[in-house]
Amino acid sequence: MKSRATAATMMAVATFISAFAIIYLLFFHNQEDPANENCEAVPAAWNSMPRIIIFGEIHGTNEAPRFVAELVCNIARSAPVTVGIEHPPSEQSTLDDFMKAKTQKEKNEVISSSPFWNRDFQDGKTSSAMLQMLERIKQLKHTGAKIYIRAIGGEGPGQTDEIFRNIMSSEQESGTKIVALVGNGHARKIHMQAEASDRSKTSPIDLKVIEIEYSSGSAWTCAPTCQIQRFGQDNLGEKEISLKVRASPAHAAGHPDWIYLGRSHASPPGYLRARTITAKRMSYESAE
Repeated sequence: MKSRATAATMMAVATFISAFAIIYLLFFHNQEDPANENCEAVPAAWNSMPRIIIFGEIHGTNEAPRFVAELVCNIARSAPVTVGIEHPPSEQSTLDDFMKAKTQKEKNEVISSSPFWNRDFQDGKTSSAMLQMLERIKQLKHTGAKIYIRAIGGEGPGQTDEIFRNIMSSEQESGTKIVALVGNGHARKIHMQAEASDRSKTSPIDLKVIEIEYSSGSAWTCAPTCQIQRFGQDNLGEKEISLKVRASPAHAAGHPDWIYLGRSHASPPGYLRARTITAKRMSYESAE
């Protein structure tokens, strides 16, 4: 009898262990992990970039927000990262609400209720591609990636100075790596400010400014009318996301290093997308 009881106990224990193993495999082991998220490949050297990376862009393209989103995806595999975008700090609540939204309807309502996203002067800062970048960040956060989003734009005269201060305060407050996307005019001014600051300090700022350049293409910008604007003459080749260093000190003065993303494609205002988008996963589509 005793041996039968022992055998029954062992069988019960084995059954419990098997059941626990199944539950673990179903509900824990297969949960998404940021390390397994499918990031678009970027050169490994990008992961060892300075603590603060500021990209200068032509607003209103598909390519710049997409590149930044995928770079952030790669960085977030091994470290927390804060993404700064050129929206005024008053829009921080909009970004927070978007990240908290649980349904597509809620996300659309957040965008539709934002004065900044629906302003008449649609200069590309609130493009469809920027909306897709936020969606991509939200997806990564859902898998457990430690990504934070900050509105680091300016709201008045001297916007470049305000943007620079907002970026630096975001780095100090979050303690994470910072990846910021701003207009190329601001980026060049920040590059010069950072260089001047480095010359006056014994400890240089751990920062790099990088311009995003194209051979030709289009962008949704205001020059002066807000619409698709075309530039350049021809496609000079496929994109190359390795870092380019300016050819000479004279050329480098006032101009940061750069990356080349081939031909650009205009991205229309995001509020148009928010009004018509379905629950399907956003894809990075050309506006042309």
